[in-house]
Formats: sequence, structure tokens, C-alpha cells
Amino acid sequence: MLEVNDSRCIACGGCVGVCPVDALELAEGRDIIVDNNKCIDCQICVRFCPVGALKVFEKDGKEKPLTLMKLPSKGF
Repeated sequence: MLEVNDSRCIACGGCVGVCPVDALELAEGRDIIVDNNKCIDCQICVRFCPVGALKVFEKDGKEKPLTLMKLPSKGF
């Protein structure tokens, strides 16, 4: 499950632009909305975020280690 730390997020929208499945949306009021039903846990957004505002968690609540999933069709 992807979570956004609102106190760290600067609403640059970079994560929205790199998400290969459009699971992120930049809403009015500087909020990033996550659709965890679409998220494939590729963690591209986590790696792209300049302030470390995104983290992926397992279902048991533990932080998921950063992985290097490759998506050649998206240039990653």
C-alpha cells in the first residue's frame, strides 16, 4: 500500500507523471491522492520523489524495502 507523508510532500507532481498505471493524482489544495487499487507497487514514484514523501507498506504495516522493478515500456 502506497502512502503519502503530507508533511513532507511539496506537491511537485513528479510522482503523478512517472506512475505507469495512473494510481496518483494531484488534487487541488496540494494533495496527492493515491488509488491503491491501481498501484502495482513498482515504487517508481518512491524513487522519483525528491523529498522522500512516498513510502510503500506491506499489509501488516511494515515498510516495504525499496525494490528496483523494471518497466522498460516506461523507460525504467
